[in-house]
Amino acid sequence: MAFQEVLNENSDNEKEVISDESEIKEAGPLSWNEEIPMSFSFENTEPMTTQEVMKSKEETENNQVIEEIKEAGLLSWNEEIPMSFPVEDVELVETAEVIVENKDKPREYDFRNNELMSALEKQVDIPSDQWTPEAKAIIHYIRTQKKRVLMNYEEPSTVQEKLRDSYEYYLNDFDLDEDDLKDKKIVDIGCASGDFVIHCLENGVTEDIYGIEKYKQMRSDDLEFGNRIDNDQWKLFEKYDGHILDGDYHDGIPLENVDYILARATMGALGGDLKNRRRVIKLIEDSLGRLNENGEFKIFPISKDSLRKEQDFDNYEFWKGVAEEITDKTGMKHSFTPTDIGFAVDYDNTGRFSVKEALTFIKKHRGDAPEELSKVSVEL
Repeated sequence: MAFQEVLNENSDNEKEVISDESEIKEAGPLSWNEEIPMSFSFENTEPMTTQEVMKSKEETENNQVIEEIKEAGLLSWNEEIPMSFPVEDVELVETAEVIVENKDKPREYDFRNNELMSALEKQVDIPSDQWTPEAKAIIHYIRTQKKRVLMNYEEPSTVQEKLRDSYEYYLNDFDLDEDDLKDKKIVDIGCASGDFVIHCLENGVTEDIYGIEKYKQMRSDDLEFGNRIDNDQWKLFEKYDGHILDGDYHDGIPLENVDYILARATMGALGGDLKNRRRVIKLIEDSLGRLNENGEFKIFPISKDSLRKEQDFDNYEFWKGVAEEITDKTGMKHSFTPTDIGFAVDYDNTGRFSVKEALTFIKKHRGDAPEELSKVSVEL
């Protein structure tokens, strides 16, 4: 007997509570290892998918965020509107205009707004209950937007889309524009499957770009025997084989006269023990001879965590010390540029977030700018 046949509908289209365990056993869909209270009931409704459950939860949280922003006086509503935050009906007042700077993608927070990012960075060392209403509203805005993007994320349907996504992450994380990279000589250390390198080659950004990957053969195998998109990328991986160098970048960078050395998600999370510190310093010092006179060495992410003072290891202070030592030894200038914000899973309970920064070493400082990047900030 099928499980649905065990459940008898009453006149109100509701399901009767099953109190006899033997009826369910007889239906055969379940196995029981212990006595379980039979206190459940079924309504004549379709089950919600995981995405629908998450969307419902997101809309509830959006309501809460909107109320907090309204209380902070950052936004004004002229009428009740559907809770699909952020919304086109929202009118930004003066103090919130800095939230939306990207005119090509309205209603999206622009992580390239250095002034606002620097202002948010100041909140890292302030307990969340002491944030200004403006800071709290903007931080919640960013978190809501990130969750919304994650909820609506769709896997790339082509290898070109996949490579483009990776390329745009590089631009944002390193605070670069395509014009900065045009026809430049670039080395991507720890390049993994070569997404960034291959995109630049395929799209005419530069022909003088190389990746260094310690596990090149393993990466190639993963692509070859992966899904359709992976296999398409493997063909490009093979096509540009001469641009993906097999080796450990800690052993040296076998190229000269380089404009940019980029290390994304390969060095930033290194632990703070003395061995790692020496390896990092040696690598960057050695790279000095590989960069051209205006060359730059960029590392992302350097995380400045709001709870860093309570932790055993402070990633930001580690890299700050490394940067200062390298500047003292080599004369290379350095700067930290905040380009992203991350949130802890338990953010609601802890208020914990981190500002993710790009650390840049510049062989020869350009123009009359000061040694360390001055951060013109807005007060929140």
